[in-house]
Amino acid sequence: MPQTRMRALVNTFFAAFNAGDTSKLSQLVTEDIVIEVNQDGPRSGREAFLAVASLLRLTYNERVCSLRVLVAEDGQRAAAEYTVSSQLGMPPFGTDRQVLDGATYQLRAGSFFEFRGERICRITTYYNQPDRVLEETDVRSAA
Repeated sequence: MPQTRMRALVNTFFAAFNAGDTSKLSQLVTEDIVIEVNQDGPRSGREAFLAVASLLRLTYNERVCSLRVLVAEDGQRAAAEYTVSSQLGMPPFGTDRQVLDGATYQLRAGSFFEFRGERICRITTYYNQPDRVLEETDVRSAA
């Protein structure tokens, strides 16, 4: 795949993620996509991917900003560095909604993409989960 097409695909992916457009996200990934997050086990399949994307939007209301996309010359892989901005919505993992509702955090992250044809077949994401937990803990302490 040409580099310009890979870059456009990654940018479209993050735009759809920010918009919460699961229909568009579904069109961008293969049926057997593999999602790997450094602090979690791998998940496979489009339905698992969409469940994760929905959870991030509903619970954390995550949005990607300060996006930088790098693409490989071979047309098979790309990487993205970005900041995740969040305003907590539904309480994560059974925590008290009134304590966390509306709290915010920012977290630096990076993702690696692999392509098959014109779709994304693997996404590996790295971020510092302890930083997210620390931010949420700070919010709880301040309330």
